[in-house]
Amino acid sequence: MIDKYQTLMKGLSIEALSAFVAAFKSQLFVEGLVQGNFTSRVSAALAVPVLALPFSSLSSAAASVLAARSLVGAGQLRLQHLGSAPGDKPMARASCQAERKKLHFAPLAHPCPVQFRVVDLPNTHLLCKVKTLNKGDANSEVTVYYQSGARNLREYTLMELLVMHMEEPCFDFLRTKQTLGYHVYPTCRNTSGILGFSVTVATQATKYNSELVDRKIEEFLSCFEEKIKDLTEEAFSTQVTALIKLKECEDSHLGEEVDRNWNEVVTQQYLFDRLAREIEALKSITQADLVNWFQAHRSDQRKVLSVHVIGYGKHEGDSEVTAVSGQNSSSGEIPHLVLLPPSSLMRDITSIRDIKAYTSTLNVLPYHKILK
Repeated sequence: MIDKYQTLMKGLSIEALSAFVAAFKSQLFVEGLVQGNFTSRVSAALAVPVLALPFSSLSSAAASVLAARSLVGAGQLRLQHLGSAPGDKPMARASCQAERKKLHFAPLAHPCPVQFRVVDLPNTHLLCKVKTLNKGDANSEVTVYYQSGARNLREYTLMELLVMHMEEPCFDFLRTKQTLGYHVYPTCRNTSGILGFSVTVATQATKYNSELVDRKIEEFLSCFEEKIKDLTEEAFSTQVTALIKLKECEDSHLGEEVDRNWNEVVTQQYLFDRLAREIEALKSITQADLVNWFQAHRSDQRKVLSVHVIGYGKHEGDSEVTAVSGQNSSSGEIPHLVLLPPSSLMRDITSIRDIKAYTSTLNVLPYHKILK
């Protein structure tokens, strides 16, 4: 960590830092969430110390949940009324010019999306295999990721349900029977609105080769396909009900609800009734939907990326001397990412040898939010 910042400090001057700070502040925008027993006037006033905004008269409707959103560059304050007490009137929206006293901001030339763009993986199996930066560390990790694409809310709940069905057999096959590692799990992936799922195994290079682990994950997925085909209607309904109950579970304190709503704000999605919509979507899913969904991701058109972070050990071609000397090495050496070629186990897989060069050849998916 020290080496990293020593490298970054080279060539840095106070003039360059001051210029960065000024440019950074000029492009700021602020979003806020006020939740609880506040009036709309009090909620809006909370932004004043940060923005120095002169507010015009607002209605004093009591808000049980209130999101106050301010685009600083545009000098606007937008207030969204999410809930109210009985008899309350809808809250007014206010728009006013900002006094540029504190942040010295400039009007934003265009909206500032908080999402990042995601590359569209090709219809093949890719392998990105790198050596761990921790010298002498035997720990390896293998993640096999299946990209689905820009999907809707129903398909997101379908992916959640699929991963929930996958959890127990994944642990049983890869951990209990194959003993590949203690940390074994599937994950539902929502990467800036692009859906997918993955299976991860944390193993050790002193015990297993990462490509063998990758093949075992593939073997598990083949077995899992047969397993969900043979699911009884009762077993399927039990899992659907369990996921619905999980989403219906009451918050134990206000902070849980605030965190959930704040996530909607910081991701600029503002779908504050997301859980209710997901529950309704789950009620419409059938066992055939689940099987077809999984098979579509396992077809010849599948988009798969295997990421291997390789530890030091005999199963990765390292001697015990290499591992020990790595553990005793000084911290003065700056580590560099080393991409490795595949072994004979994965010769048929497309290997990525330069991440930046390879991803520059791929199409970039448009911004997407899972809202409906």
